[in-house]
Amino acid sequence: MEHPARQRASHDPLFTIAEHAFGVGIDPAERARWAALLGSGTTFYAERDGIEAGSLGVLPASQSVPGGLLVDADLVTWVATLPTHRRQGVMTELVGRVASERWSGDGRPGVAALWASEARIYRRFGFGPATTIRPLRIAPDRLRDDAGLARAAEAAGPLAFSFVQPAQISAEARPIHEAAVVARPAGIRRTPAFWDRWCSVGEFVGGSAAPRSIVAARRPDGALAGWIDYRREVPADDPLAEEGSTCRVMEVAAASPAVAAALWRFVVGLDLVEVAYTPWSLAPDDPLLRVVDDHRALAATAPETWDGLWVRLCDPARVLATRGWQGSGSMVLELDDPMGYASGTWQLEIRDGRAVVEATTAAPDLSLRLDDAAALVFADAPLRELVAASRAAVRSDGVI
Repeated sequence: MEHPARQRASHDPLFTIAEHAFGVGIDPAERARWAALLGSGTTFYAERDGIEAGSLGVLPASQSVPGGLLVDADLVTWVATLPTHRRQGVMTELVGRVASERWSGDGRPGVAALWASEARIYRRFGFGPATTIRPLRIAPDRLRDDAGLARAAEAAGPLAFSFVQPAQISAEARPIHEAAVVARPAGIRRTPAFWDRWCSVGEFVGGSAAPRSIVAARRPDGALAGWIDYRREVPADDPLAEEGSTCRVMEVAAASPAVAAALWRFVVGLDLVEVAYTPWSLAPDDPLLRVVDDHRALAATAPETWDGLWVRLCDPARVLATRGWQGSGSMVLELDDPMGYASGTWQLEIRDGRAVVEATTAAPDLSLRLDDAAALVFADAPLRELVAASRAAVRSDGVI
């Protein structure tokens, strides 16, 4: 029996399904913030026995590709199935409905992207890991007098730090954030709805007792140079105890690596903080990892690196033509989409770092599954490694 997924205007079932699926409570304020954000997108539900058994949200946005340009993207979020309805094809139905309605045809986005709760789930839908992250714990006492961090921070020039509310800096913050997005492949450009949510997240976040602190760094002329967004968590029984007090760094955004170093130097200098850590992690090539002299003070949690954003190429030809390439050359590329919508063969003619991409019936020089193409397109994964792992098939000499 078919159970077609359907759309609904209400977001309440989505939050209820997520609470049961992930074992977390979503308070009314957080529900309201997410409902406002999801209002700019689409929510899908799968029904079983007259109830919503699974949910999936889609938020239209833009994502950066290597070379500093953007493609439109569907951000997939709140994917969940009730524990009572697992192994009943709920997720397959939901993703299949989204793919048929949004990821095929002329109006499809360039890519779809998500954070994968389990690595084994999403490859069958054509998603593959496009970024790598490094979960990080920091020993502030070892970095407060670190000469490398001090040297990098001083290169930023004079900066004044102050606590601000997000709405006070949102207009100035947007160009800084957008410049950072295009500088790093697979970055997500914040839509107006995302910025509204960023501004509306209050002092206490996600049911935590930790207050939100945003510190802005300004130059002598008053221009915003960057900011750091963090949560300070202290033991409930002894708020002044240094042992066990932690600082969760949620975001560092800066106009330059030197300003970022100055913001990190500020946060490791906080009193009564034993450990600072970044729950959303750093990229493996983040300048901070090279800036400090005592790199062992930046202890990676196990594993040292982890997959970050997962991407599906919904319109491979457009993405391949938008991203930048090195040098010049030509190649015929074949992609196999397990869902069928993005399968095809394309001729790439690369001149001076840009590609002209056209469909072709010529024999391919290189064949890939769609999920593995994400690593090649966004992460510049060495082709030799993909071939060695049997994730790419080279069919002509000179491709590698």
